[in-house]
Amino acid sequence: EVFQRAERLATDLHVIDHLCLEVRSLDEALSNVRGHGVTISDKKLGFDGTWQARTADPNGVKLELFEYTEQSAQFVGGDVEVDW
Repeated sequence: EVFQRAERLATDLHVIDHLCLEVRSLDEALSNVRGHGVTISDKKLGFDGTWQARTADPNGVKLELFEYTEQSAQFVGGDVEVDW
């Protein structure tokens, strides 16, 4: 998933706000990322039944790693209620 910022920069460029990447094993990915000295959140089970962890790049772009589960809404369907 890629989300652009709602506002544009003075250069009239669209800027990425959030980039989300699927991984096969979030535990392994977290270990690898942390092994390179990068701070990243602990994994959390999202409202959609998917494991997630978050960090940001040096420019402030939000980076999310996620791992689907058998209960992920992307597979089983249904309504997902979020409380942001």
